[in-house]
Amino acid sequence: MAAVDSFYLLYREIARSCNCYMEALALVGAWYTARKSITVICDFYSLIRLHFIPRLGSRADLIKQYGRWA
Repeated sequence: MAAVDSFYLLYREIARSCNCYMEALALVGAWYTARKSITVICDFYSLIRLHFIPRLGSRADLIKQYGRWA
């Protein structure tokens, strides 16, 4: 029983001393997640803007606008 108590005390002491490292790693993880989320949102916006929005508009009749060569 004494070994379990000493392990718990050792674990508690280590956890208390590493608290600042855990917070720093949590901040790095949050920064990485936010950056990747913004990248995915920007890529999705580009996909919508370049591929789907132009299909919603009417297609211009190039023959009427520029002649037979168009």
